[in-house]
Amino acid sequence: MAGQKQRRQDLGTKPVNLGTATLPLGFGNFVMRSQVVSVCIPNSAPGKVLRDKFRGKERLLDFTCGRRVRSMVLTASNHLILSSVNAETVQTRLEELAANAEEGVTG
Repeated sequence: MAGQKQRRQDLGTKPVNLGTATLPLGFGNFVMRSQVVSVCIPNSAPGKVLRDKFRGKERLLDFTCGRRVRSMVLTASNHLILSSVNAETVQTRLEELAANAEEGVTG
């Protein structure tokens, strides 16, 4: 046990309760709420440029299961996630998670 604790300190990571800190992006895919930097609409010109920029790198994650892209989530680890969930829905879910975290509600 002491070895695990020491390794976590060395890596700078902390154990996370994924049940309360994850944002659902559809089809059983989740992202940690604390890692979300921004939620973008894919149909705008800047959204298309952003998607093309990440497509050239290995930093694009497609969570759409072949459906239309309705939102793009940029993470702190510099990954762009494509989701078929509407951007407004993703934003609402983020707000609900933040409100639950403030109230101390666990899921």
